[in-house]
Amino acid sequence: MRKKLGKERKLRAIKKIGRKEKRIVSDELHKIAKNIVDEAEKHNAVIAIGNLNGVRKNNKDRKVNRKVNSMPFYHLKEYIKYKASERGIAVIEGPEYNTSRQCSCCGSMNTERPYQGVFICKDCGYKINADVNGAKIY
Repeated sequence: MRKKLGKERKLRAIKKIGRKEKRIVSDELHKIAKNIVDEAEKHNAVIAIGNLNGVRKNNKDRKVNRKVNSMPFYHLKEYIKYKASERGIAVIEGPEYNTSRQCSCCGSMNTERPYQGVFICKDCGYKINADVNGAKIY
């Protein structure tokens, strides 16, 4: 649609579409942040957010790059922080480096992932969902 409007030199219409898209994205981010904070409050939990600096530097194909680069990570993080602070929920930011390889129980790096969703520590025998293990590292 923007391409068509650009050829017709209708710049006001392009800006109008952009502002509408921005409002829709902002609304969705608020809803997502609210759901995350509601879930943390329900379980009396702390919210851990990974440091996503450099996530856009991955050179994947054009389609993936377009999707990743259009995700407003920073805005979502800021919405989560302010909504959590209103309710007194702690938000921790930390690096994501090695969270998929380090054991959250004993801290060992002697681990294996036989398939995507399973994490097994060879030292202490801890077996858990890989995503849950990564979240527990914080």
